[in-house]
Amino acid sequence: MHAGRQTQLAQALEQILQTVTMQYQPRKVILFGSMASGTVSKGKVLYEREPVESVA
Repeated sequence: MHAGRQTQLAQALEQILQTVTMQYQPRKVILFGSMASGTVSKGKVLYEREPVESVA
């Protein structure tokens, strides 16, 4: 597990949970994926847009 990535994701998750719980008051929040299972790795780019050339 990459500690830096784990820290970044944990901080982002905390912000998301604060927003969700304040705005929606859910009874339960279920987390899926690598954060839930504790198998966070370096990360993988799933989609990357090609740069757009400007036409002048």
